[in-house]
Amino acid sequence: MKEIILIRHAKSSWDNPELADHDRPLNDKGIHDAKLMAHIIHDKHLEPSLILASDAVRSTHTMRLLFGRSTCPTEIHSSLYLADQEHIESKIVSLDNTLDRVAIVAHNPGLTDCIHSTGHEFEHLLSTGIAVVQWDTDSWEKCSFSTGKTISILSPKEFK
Repeated sequence: MKEIILIRHAKSSWDNPELADHDRPLNDKGIHDAKLMAHIIHDKHLEPSLILASDAVRSTHTMRLLFGRSTCPTEIHSSLYLADQEHIESKIVSLDNTLDRVAIVAHNPGLTDCIHSTGHEFEHLLSTGIAVVQWDTDSWEKCSFSTGKTISILSPKEFK
């Protein structure tokens, strides 16, 4: 069984219009929601074996808030900044088969497109939203979102 945890970065700040999109930090609500979802990840035993994250400030900060106590390896990828579904899948199929659960912290619309491709119908992945996608296989090379199954979508709104 292979499992990907897709995580949209927490809510970011638009307070400084001079900042490039890539450099926007989290706002107070985003920080609060990421800390809340860190507890949910722990309570639901969703800790990954590897974390891949976009190099955008809001993504790396979200990753640190969600998994700051984790000892699993992390990889920061500039190519995950605003990555589309095809690129996200290219990261997945190249994963080491010794890993069974991997988290990806990135952005919409790419993450929502991945979930839609599993056949799961919903509007979009909310900020700090988490989607768990599974495949009944031992090989990441066989994992495309069109063959995966979204088994849960979690949002901070559910836990407030």
